[in-house]
Amino acid sequence: MSRAPMFLFANPGHAIAFARAIPSFRSDFARWAESTSRYVRLQELDASIIGSSVHLYCSYFCGSAADQNMVSKATQYTCERLRASKYVERFGIKDFIIEGQLASDKKPSWGNVQRPRGVEALAWGIITNNACERILGCSAERLYHTQMVLKDAGIRNGQFGCNINTANIVAALFVSTGQDAGSIAEAS
Repeated sequence: MSRAPMFLFANPGHAIAFARAIPSFRSDFARWAESTSRYVRLQELDASIIGSSVHLYCSYFCGSAADQNMVSKATQYTCERLRASKYVERFGIKDFIIEGQLASDKKPSWGNVQRPRGVEALAWGIITNNACERILGCSAERLYHTQMVLKDAGIRNGQFGCNINTANIVAALFVSTGQDAGSIAEAS
């Protein structure tokens, strides 16, 4: 699971200096974040400079939970500790926003394709020709060929993958297990 707080600076020079120094305070950042939960473990800390701001992509391991709330709490606390530390004066941190949109919370994005958020799952199954004909009303071969030709239009349309309405399946799983249904867009 990830969060990407945005730190605001007076000018790009301060932002660059802050981004370059991130490895020097990674251990502080990890200690602060991990103090908020026995499950949160900081995995990745990656800076992106945009103008006079630094977006700090924070990736956490949270056991088997996807838990946006857990990482939001950890990131908020860590950012507050950072602002109360020696780093504020050293780099001129003016403010921070808990999510600067690089973590794509509850939104489909190429960023989530490149670096998935939360727990990844893989399901594999076989649909027999008999099941296809009985339930879907077509042969397995026709289903396969249909998926192959639909893929091209999906690519042209900029879709993330080609599936048969995976969002409905994910929604059913999320609702039945008490997960945040707002995350369906990024999970399907």
